[in-house]
Amino acid sequence: MIKFFRKIRQKLLSENKFSKYLIYAIGEIILVVIGILIALQINNWNEERKSNIQGKAYVSEIYREVKKDIKKIADILDKFEANKIKSRRILEILESESRYIADSSLFTKDVLNIIGVIDVGRQNNTWDELSSSGKIAIIDNDSLDNQLKNFYEYYDKQVIQFSETPAKMREKCRNTYGQCLDIASVDRYWKPDGDQTNSRNWFTCFLNNKEVRKDINAIHVSSYWQIYHFAKIKAEGQSIIDYMEQNLNL
Repeated sequence: MIKFFRKIRQKLLSENKFSKYLIYAIGEIILVVIGILIALQINNWNEERKSNIQGKAYVSEIYREVKKDIKKIADILDKFEANKIKSRRILEILESESRYIADSSLFTKDVLNIIGVIDVGRQNNTWDELSSSGKIAIIDNDSLDNQLKNFYEYYDKQVIQFSETPAKMREKCRNTYGQCLDIASVDRYWKPDGDQTNSRNWFTCFLNNKEVRKDINAIHVSSYWQIYHFAKIKAEGQSIIDYMEQNLNL
């Protein structure tokens, strides 16, 4: 092809047809420019196609991660619901005049439940990666982007709030529980087929601790608060899943 155009140029020059040569040269330049533009457009199409494929892969991964987050939040809610019920049972005993414990094994299990560690945190995920790297536009869906932003900001805010007060109340109660333990209680509780109750001394120590009622009441009240917020977070996550299934064919 290059040799063909070169022969034409040479023929025009040899025949002193400069005006025709000039027209031909301009035409050749135009053809080259058009070729470059076509090549650029093809390259842009290829890049856009690759970006769309990658964007869909990211969206699919986000879909799986949000479903996983919803499942974890459901587990968290179950734990707070248990905390609410068990802390109420303990408070009823602490607030009674006799402080009578009808079932020492149940009381011990209730205390162990409400002082247990609840992991409300989440792992960094695809949306975090895209947001921090400035690549969030690859999703190419502003509505989904805004929903994810609100969902994870709300989630992270509640994780921080829980770690600042409710988690510390549980830790404080764990310390009280441990301080009241004696070797006999530990041996009997963990012995196979043991009665899983603490000694009389433990109950006396725990029930007479001036901070226990206040701390357990704080755990009880915070359980309602956490249930309210994590239920809203779960609902927002489900809305995202519904949106993705209805609009993104997932």
